[in-house]
Amino acid sequence: MRCEKCNSEFAVSESFAKSMRYCPACSSALTPPIEEVQKDLKFLVASYIDKYGMDFVIDAIKSIKMKEGVTALQALADEYYLLR
Repeated sequence: MRCEKCNSEFAVSESFAKSMRYCPACSSALTPPIEEVQKDLKFLVASYIDKYGMDFVIDAIKSIKMKEGVTALQALADEYYLLR
């Protein structure tokens, strides 16, 4: 496991790496493994897929109007602020 902020590297088991949330060297928040992020995302959208279908969920995500240098959250906030 490697800390993106201080570049410290730690040799830990995979199961322990999944539970690590902060760097022991610099105390910054660690980025979770991509597999964990994917699993969390799937669980977050599962009920929407069940209710509206996979195509609807994918189309909703693709419809976010992204601009360079702007986060998705800010893009959504800007879009819905303009719709009021």
